[in-house]
Amino acid sequence: MSVCLCFNSLANITSIQQRNISPESFSVQFTSSVAGVGVLKFGTSPIGGSVLAGNEILNDHEIFISGLVPASLYHIRAGVVLAPGDTLYSDVEPMMTASLSSGIIKVYFNSAVDHDEAALEPAISLGQDFPDTIIAYLDRAKYTVDFTAYNIDNQNGVIDAINAAYNRGVQVRFVGNYGIANWNYNSISIGVGNKIQRPEGDDIGAMHNKFIVIDANSPDPNDPVVITGSTNFTNNQLRIDPNNLIIFQDQSLARCFTIEFEEMFSGVFGQAKSVKTPREFAIGGKRVQALFSPKSGVENELLHNIAQADFDIYFGIFTLTRANISQALADRANQGIFVAGIVQDINTSSNTYTILQNGLGNRLVLDAFGTMWHHKYAIFDPNCSEGRPIAYTGSANWSVNGNSRSDENVVVVYDENIANQYFQEFMARYKAHNVNEFVDGECDVVHSVTQHVQAGGLRVYPNPSAGEFFVEPPFAAPGMVRVFNSSGQLVKQLSISSLGSAEPVSLSGFNPGLYLLQWQQVDGTWSQSGKVVLTGR
Repeated sequence: MSVCLCFNSLANITSIQQRNISPESFSVQFTSSVAGVGVLKFGTSPIGGSVLAGNEILNDHEIFISGLVPASLYHIRAGVVLAPGDTLYSDVEPMMTASLSSGIIKVYFNSAVDHDEAALEPAISLGQDFPDTIIAYLDRAKYTVDFTAYNIDNQNGVIDAINAAYNRGVQVRFVGNYGIANWNYNSISIGVGNKIQRPEGDDIGAMHNKFIVIDANSPDPNDPVVITGSTNFTNNQLRIDPNNLIIFQDQSLARCFTIEFEEMFSGVFGQAKSVKTPREFAIGGKRVQALFSPKSGVENELLHNIAQADFDIYFGIFTLTRANISQALADRANQGIFVAGIVQDINTSSNTYTILQNGLGNRLVLDAFGTMWHHKYAIFDPNCSEGRPIAYTGSANWSVNGNSRSDENVVVVYDENIANQYFQEFMARYKAHNVNEFVDGECDVVHSVTQHVQAGGLRVYPNPSAGEFFVEPPFAAPGMVRVFNSSGQLVKQLSISSLGSAEPVSLSGFNPGLYLLQWQQVDGTWSQSGKVVLTGR
């Protein structure tokens, strides 16, 4: 949020969101507290850039930017013209276009999975083969490897693979935590100046990331890979303690993680870091978010998704110390949402535990199988495809350190298949504890105060059009249709009050070309976009 330092000192801009992401374009939605003409300043540098403007006085704005470069970072400032010479701009927001990569997302576990719960694709347990998988990716690296580790050893040859990549000419860099044993850290032989550890400091936090970025800037968009998840790179973590890996073949995400890596590699950690990474991505047709502690609000995103779940919530977490998270989960359980969780490390004398136990009862499981249940994931609506199926995973425990002190990463994948794969792993452990409380009934979705965006799904016909066409909303609900030209300017908007039928739209007299459409439900909870080409005849 920014405060105007000009004529209207009470004005501000909020709710800046990137939407409709493609390799060459995206839109930016934002709200101004004072009505005015919306503007966007954008460019590849935080300073200067091009400006696009709307043509109506509004509070809620959306401006499309086109003609962009795939997998590229842009610095965005949303603004509103309040009066001649009086324009309010937000702070700079980093945003990135989609890549031309395959967008393949793979999920692996090293513990049992329950294929009886598979809805679309059986989850994959690699058993003790996590090290082989990681080494295989390192062996395929062509240009660069950026490796972060809270802890690492060479019992399975991971450090050997790092060194081998360097020895064959790959640029290899390493950021580790101060707690890595000296003999392991010293055995990483990748040249002078190519490795660094977060120093032990007064802020208590740690370099707790566990991600690898491979070939982020390869000329072939199908080379870049991001490997992340909950596992450290020690023998116990890779082969014994339950953990997950999630692997993305996507250049945009790889470049995002590289930005985060380079800030730490420059010696900046914890609260000293600034927000430099984009948050929203379109990967293989899926919405994905990348969040980094302590500046990106990983806990806020978790709480937001807890509040927005439509049907069921599951969580597998190593350490839980935050009473506000326990309260949010207990509140949803009390509201009729099915909530179940497995926790390894929680103080059973704490308020955090008492709140959760009172809310979940037998559906709160304290893991007791002798291994370290090391996940940090949450699954939302895996049994409700009409809701918001989401997998939330990464390195961050649900603690003060995880949110506010340590260097952490979280990825949020909005996809039924990925959410179900995590659900299969959760249910294998849950059933192993002989818990007999399971979700039942039908998912009766009541959309809550979030915005679901489906790009390119609005039905428009005939298309191309000579100027008269129909727009068909995705379901029976009143809403608003907005029409934007290829420069992102709002050129027309109309209300749709009918329930489910197609609505006629006329752009007669408009110049031929591509026009972007957005339908938004009247309460703001759903939006869907589409395109129409005007032939002019």
